[in-house]
Amino acid sequence: MKNWKTTFAGLFIGSIPIVQALINAFNSGQFSHQSKGQILIGIGIIVFGLVSKDHNVTGGSVNQ
Repeated sequence: MKNWKTTFAGLFIGSIPIVQALINAFNSGQFSHQSKGQILIGIGIIVFGLVSKDHNVTGGSVNQ
């Protein structure tokens, strides 16, 4: 985890398409191609949030 703010934002925003896809799959009784795509997009957003850092975080070990 680089920064808790970007990690939290990635988890929160990435969970939205995943939850929506799971609700749609539950209501229809099966996963569609759209649901699978939404889950992949959500996972991508979560991974992006995990590896990102905020604008005020340096690449080194110098505290700001």
